[in-house]
Parts: sequence; C-alpha cells; structure tokens
Amino acid sequence: HHQSNGIMSGALAASILLDKDDPTRLSYKEIKDGWGSVTIFVQSFGLKPYDLDDLDEALAISRGTKESEKQTDGKSLILLY
Repeated sequence: HHQSNGIMSGALAASILLDKDDPTRLSYKEIKDGWGSVTIFVQSFGLKPYDLDDLDEALAISRGTKESEKQTDGKSLILLY
C-alpha cells in the first residue's frame, strides 16, 4: 500500500502541473530534463506532491519559471557579463 502512495502522489502532481495545451507552464519534457520528474520538481521547492495547496504553489512556480525563460529567451547568461 505504501509503495502505491508515491505513484498516486506523482499522478496527482502530474495531473495538476502538466497540461500540454497550456503554453504558460513548463512542459513534461522541461520538468523531466530539469528535475527528473514532476514529484522531484515539487519536492525541490519544499512542497508536498500529495498536497493540493502545495501543488497550486508548484504550478505558480512552473508558470513563473516558464515566463522568466520566455523573457530572457534562453540568453540569461549574457546578463552575467
């Protein structure tokens, strides 16, 4: 029973965070490439992948990350010089 809990929370996190029709949030590929999984993405911000309030916050972070990437157009390194 305990093992399925991780899968369930991952599925819950994915169902809230992932929407291929919404360009304002990170895609599955972006999350997978950057963090390894949706669950790790959520946990990396100290949030719980089974808590709906935390997942709302994670979605806001996802949108903020996507927005800042769009504004810098992937050229954020230039700001360092």
